[in-house]
Amino acid sequence: MSTSSAFSIRSREVASRFLQSAVIVDDQARLGREDSVQTVVSPGRGPRTKDGSKTQSAKSGPGAATHDLDAKRLIDAFAELGVVCAVLKPDLGSAGAAANEHADSIASLSKRTDEATKRADIVILDWNIPNEEQPGQNAKDLIRRIFKTDEPEPRSDDHSRRLRLIVIYTGDSNLKAITGELADFLPSLLPELPEIVDRGTYRVTAGPVTIAVYGKGRPTIVEADAQRRVDEAELPERLRDEFSEMTEGLLSNVALEALSAIRINTHRILTRFNREVDAPYVAHRAMLQPPEEAEEHTVPLIASEIEGVLADDKGIPELVGLQALTEWLDHIVLGDEAVQVRLAMTAAAFKEALLALLKQGLEHASREPMHPDWAALLTRLKSYDREAASTITQILSPSEKGATIDMEFARLTSLRSQYDAPPPVLRLGSIVAQEESGKTLYLLCIQPVCDSVRIKSPRGFPFLKLKERPVGDENAFDFVIADKSEYKRLYVSRKAYDIRVIEMRPADESKCVEANRVSGDWLFQRKESSQHLRWLADLKPDFAHRVMNQFASEIARVGLTESEWLRRMATKTRPLGE
Repeated sequence: MSTSSAFSIRSREVASRFLQSAVIVDDQARLGREDSVQTVVSPGRGPRTKDGSKTQSAKSGPGAATHDLDAKRLIDAFAELGVVCAVLKPDLGSAGAAANEHADSIASLSKRTDEATKRADIVILDWNIPNEEQPGQNAKDLIRRIFKTDEPEPRSDDHSRRLRLIVIYTGDSNLKAITGELADFLPSLLPELPEIVDRGTYRVTAGPVTIAVYGKGRPTIVEADAQRRVDEAELPERLRDEFSEMTEGLLSNVALEALSAIRINTHRILTRFNREVDAPYVAHRAMLQPPEEAEEHTVPLIASEIEGVLADDKGIPELVGLQALTEWLDHIVLGDEAVQVRLAMTAAAFKEALLALLKQGLEHASREPMHPDWAALLTRLKSYDREAASTITQILSPSEKGATIDMEFARLTSLRSQYDAPPPVLRLGSIVAQEESGKTLYLLCIQPVCDSVRIKSPRGFPFLKLKERPVGDENAFDFVIADKSEYKRLYVSRKAYDIRVIEMRPADESKCVEANRVSGDWLFQRKESSQHLRWLADLKPDFAHRVMNQFASEIARVGLTESEWLRRMATKTRPLGE
């Protein structure tokens, strides 16, 4: 993808507003005019990488790329971008030297880097941090520990690793060899992402994790990788661009802008919740029955303040407005073949037609003269043709299955994301599974939230039956879940006769029905059964309440004895305005 398109420029601006912190670990860091000590390296047989090329293990000598780091220039350059940069200068001793009481161990260094990198947007590591037996040994050990710290606690099938940009900034002479070594190293650290490691010339990517390699300064004799060697003053902008390339996208830009707005307004939000509101909160709890219900009121209260910040940010809608969509369509690379597989159109014609659809809407766009295949597609979309629903997604993402991506987006809009790993609690909107006669039965809990807490003894929980709709089934479905890495399309039965009431056992401490982790699954304990309920996901509150409203309407139907002629007259469509 081009890095100079209007959409890329917009994405870089968004990334610049988001980025706040960087951490660099380099034993050769110095502040400004401090004397730098360089070791002269005599020619010899250095250790080789897997591709047979040598990497430089010691500090550089005359005529080679420098290992020295001017930390002041780097800090100042980051500051000009609004990024605070912390520098950690380890002292792991040197080979053959006497023990230094002030020297670090790799464990103590890792503890500092672990804590610092938890909050850092960008992490920069030197490739050679002596004392080490092989070049990059300590750097890779730090990377391993950073990833271990980042590793998410498994809560569901879609638990995700955090976005992470790690940069190797080194004076070594062969950056490509280092990249190759990292490409071999990375899969072992990310076992949940074994098949999507993408190796570039100077970058290795696996899912949301990117490791980029840069060289310090510019070599005076050896010109290898010269285009990738930058000095301290240039590095921050290059890393800003690296981060932007990782996050470039319509909705990812929106997410970055939203988080930037929250970061900027964090301290203003804190002034809303100062110590003066402690007394009314305590009084509020004192008057509630039961008092502990007040504990559940704080999250919605703070969330509403954050929502207010986002609603006031006028830049967020612009990131998915018509101009941004136009720039995005110009930015993406879309070949004619990808379009012609499903529509007999060129890529340019498809983009033009799609832009008109995005501008005018389905109803008005279909009135204009257009390509016959495009007109046929719009007709199918207006008639809710299921097969046509993923056509646009499939064309825009030719390397992926459009229906699969659509299901992922459907899950994002309807299921509550899990960012931490506390045990799931059974309540309104919980989707569970149980094995019954050799088949998997899916159920939706409809127990009101207030009846799901403060439980002192086993209690009956009502569930609605969820009917699975296989791919190709013409019947309706309400939402999509993932069960053991398989997508399941589920329809909620609103019929009273499909209700099941199952007695569940509460946890003694939390006084609610809390799941336990058993062989990788979250299981809710029933009162008297060895077949416990397996937790899968929670619907977002609005979706759960909509299901409850529809169910209540279904069971509230009133059967009348009336004239069929009168019933038909009563349901006949009337002209608007009457």
